[in-house]
Amino acid sequence: MPPRTRRRTPDEQAAADAAEAEIKALRQALDDAEAAVVTAREALAEGLVKHLAARALSPTEAGAASKYDAKHVGRIAKAGGVPPLRPPTTKAIQPAND
Repeated sequence: MPPRTRRRTPDEQAAADAAEAEIKALRQALDDAEAAVVTAREALAEGLVKHLAARALSPTEAGAASKYDAKHVGRIAKAGGVPPLRPPTTKAIQPAND
């Protein structure tokens, strides 16, 4: 513990120790909740990739069901390796060979 400018009575020290223990417990609960959110988000992304790869839903339908924007669903699908619904309609510009 950091040094104090004044000494605590035993009751004050007990209250300080209890407050510190409560704050540590609350921080641990927050860390656990954040880990649960990350796990749930990853599971949702895996489900989106699975159903988009099977072509069961369009990105728009999957977005509406997951409450994600269709563009975000597309980014998740691309990161998961889902091929696009149609090939690109433009070609990359090739650099000039001098």
